[in-house]
Amino acid sequence: MTHPFTRRAFLRGLGLGGLGLTAPNLFTGCSNSDTPGAGPSSYTTTILTGRKAIQNALAAADGPSAVTVALVDPQRILWSEAFGLIDRERGLAPTPEIRFGIASVSKIITTVAAMILVDRGLVELDAPLVAYVPQFRMQAREDYGAISLRLLLNHASGLPGFEYRNAVTVIPLDGYSEQLLDTLATQRLKYAPGETASYCNDGFNLIPPLISAVTGETYAAFVTREILEPLGMGHTLFPLSPLTPGSFAPLFDAQGKALPQEFANCYPSGGIYSTAADMGRLAMLFLNQGRVGDRPLLSAWAVTEMGRDQSAALPLNPLHTIDYGLGWDAVREGGLAAVGVTAWYKGGDTGYHCRFLVAPEEGLGVVVITAGGVAYPLALGERILLQALVDQGSIAAYPAPLEPEVPPRMAASDAALAAMAGIYANYSSLVRFAANPDRTLSRATFQAGTWGQDPAPWGLHGDGWWRTEGRAYPAYQVVPADGRRYLAQRLPSDGADHYDLVEIFGHDLEAEGELSPPWLARLQERWLLVNDPVFSSRADGSFQPVCTLSRVEGLHGYVAVSPAGPVEQVIDTRDSNTTGFMCLKVPGNNGRDLNDLVCEPVGDEEWLRFGSYRYRPLSGVPELRLGEHPLSIGAEGLGEWRRLPAAATLTVTGASAWYLYDPDFALLACVIAGQTLRGLDTQVPAGGFLLLHGAAFDSLQVIIA
Repeated sequence: MTHPFTRRAFLRGLGLGGLGLTAPNLFTGCSNSDTPGAGPSSYTTTILTGRKAIQNALAAADGPSAVTVALVDPQRILWSEAFGLIDRERGLAPTPEIRFGIASVSKIITTVAAMILVDRGLVELDAPLVAYVPQFRMQAREDYGAISLRLLLNHASGLPGFEYRNAVTVIPLDGYSEQLLDTLATQRLKYAPGETASYCNDGFNLIPPLISAVTGETYAAFVTREILEPLGMGHTLFPLSPLTPGSFAPLFDAQGKALPQEFANCYPSGGIYSTAADMGRLAMLFLNQGRVGDRPLLSAWAVTEMGRDQSAALPLNPLHTIDYGLGWDAVREGGLAAVGVTAWYKGGDTGYHCRFLVAPEEGLGVVVITAGGVAYPLALGERILLQALVDQGSIAAYPAPLEPEVPPRMAASDAALAAMAGIYANYSSLVRFAANPDRTLSRATFQAGTWGQDPAPWGLHGDGWWRTEGRAYPAYQVVPADGRRYLAQRLPSDGADHYDLVEIFGHDLEAEGELSPPWLARLQERWLLVNDPVFSSRADGSFQPVCTLSRVEGLHGYVAVSPAGPVEQVIDTRDSNTTGFMCLKVPGNNGRDLNDLVCEPVGDEEWLRFGSYRYRPLSGVPELRLGEHPLSIGAEGLGEWRRLPAAATLTVTGASAWYLYDPDFALLACVIAGQTLRGLDTQVPAGGFLLLHGAAFDSLQVIIA
């Protein structure tokens, strides 16, 4: 984690921590507003300082390639502009009409669509989903029938999380909603509906079958007719087919090469393309209590209900660190709450990053979207909105940077040490605290099957938080709740630098039991993905199609699953030799996307199922030799893996997609739907792997020479 003072200094260097913005004008921007001074004079400072903050973000080493922004009040777009490059070879800058992916901010549009149904009496907010979508079924627990539209929209449904397979691809795919329903029929809830709230994409991905059931229309058709057209969002669309080059901001790899277009087929939770100005028109809907001119698109009640804290009354919400609305990530956005202003907030991240903020009582909204980069959109959005509040006189001054004071260290009692010692887990990581003889703690993090020890000890400070010496962040403390110990962490915010963030990292796990012989045997194997042919991150080489299982030292009876990359998700194996059960109940973003791991016999082998992903054992992959090899895809349409000898050339025909990996599963070549997305001039390495995809019963040929 980043040292807070270094990070805050870095943010100030971007022009995000005050008004001292001195970076040169390195990047041009195209605007559909007049230059500052010609537009609304009260926002001149907002526009000037916002521009420089964006330019500084673009100039940063890990900054985005393009940024678009809009600032609105209830009547008009005050400022809309685009910055950066969409074609690096030609030096082509974006215009405000260039589309960006809005990622999870799509959920706000989906929520508006759902609330239109409620306003019209077609759906009741608290009625069971199965009353409208009878094909919605789950396994193991009867209480999935208690899931209502409200619980889908406020993340409290108890659904496992996200159907990742086919969600984000390099070609458009149909049928994602039907696939999701099929997958959920094989899964169980991770907690009872309404018990707590953890971020859940699939709550929103179930809205299309609901819309179709009560209106007879597709989700895209309904949203276009009922929302996009009335609001004048003419540049907003669903990527049902490839976009015209030059009409959208592409993403780039580390070498500056444009990546294939990102298709998020999970349209309701994260797939829509839009412009900042169009999203500004959506923000104006909330500033006008649901009205478009004289026409009510949403009732005032629906707007208010979307902005009401839906998490406050949940049985499990330690420290009240979450305040989901309907669709909104927070209805008391931290950077604005710190200056006494209520703002509703939604963020979204795929390859694109979008931040959408509305201050309904102040009559202002802002949207910032970036192509690439990660650390900037919320800081930029807060920077702009805070300065606009200063310009209109709602707050006296831009807030001063937070300089956290670390209270003196104090001697930890035996009880304080015992309260913190243990292993804590969330959906993707584990941390361990152990008591030292000098009454400090040591911290270790788990990755790739081993614990990595921090060099510095952690001491208890006078405010009850544990820190390393001289550092304000990160800080930890334990919060008892629901018979567990929840680990709270205090961090510098991802936004501007005048406030910090407290969230629940995870909770402790009962360390009793041992791994059975079948689970011990599985730890020796690696497993290869067979049923996700066109996942977008695979084409850029950032995704390894390998799953590993690891023993967690000190956490007996549990296994850490790494389905791809650095994710370490804990499963409980103590009650079954063939199923590892998801076992976490963590509110907020750190409790998202959990799955059971199911071991299934396939012929003479044992395969894994994690969510809807399926994996075969690497040890059973056949080896090809030099020559011609006719192959065929099986009846289930699963990918075929082959080991490769060293060879000069590789020719593949008949495959809809294929991937060449080195022995460590680094991607060397990739062809999808006839598009060469990664180079083919690489010599086939000895011990490398070939993955082939096609439709069921397709005939393929591989020639190795």
